[in-house]
Amino acid sequence: MQYRRLEDKCSSVAAWLLLREACQRVLGTEDVPEVGMGKTGKPFLVHVPDFYFNLSHTDGAAACAVSRIGAVGIDIERVKPLDREVMQQVMNEAEQQQILRAERPDVEFTRLWTQKESLLKCTAEGLTAIHTLPALLTQSTGFRIESHLTDDYRFAYSVCQETKLSVECLVFS
Repeated sequence: MQYRRLEDKCSSVAAWLLLREACQRVLGTEDVPEVGMGKTGKPFLVHVPDFYFNLSHTDGAAACAVSRIGAVGIDIERVKPLDREVMQQVMNEAEQQQILRAERPDVEFTRLWTQKESLLKCTAEGLTAIHTLPALLTQSTGFRIESHLTDDYRFAYSVCQETKLSVECLVFS
């Protein structure tokens, strides 16, 4: 509840409610078991070592991904107008061209951004590795990233997992 804006607080609560639903479905628990924080701040279930999860939220949407096999990362973002200066800082040249050639550059940028952030969250690096963002997707092997758009193109989200792992994903918007 450290967020200042009510919208951020609501989205954060929605993400945790999705985790609660996932725990009910997958673990058969009424509520979320005790949560701890790893060295980089990635949350985990203290007494359930074979349950991996990740949460994400943005203004108006929340997402949760869970796996019983290995680490998982998820990122959801609202599609906003393309900021070329930001694009040049976080995307490599090939990605920039891909974005600029896309029918909807704003959507393509957001899709690629969520891929990068979901990978960083899966590996527990988070945005501490922001200097690696331009080359991140081309240098990472052993991970599968799936991207999705909501039907109205208002949100893009990506789920990252180690290759060949099974992940359940819940999205609320």
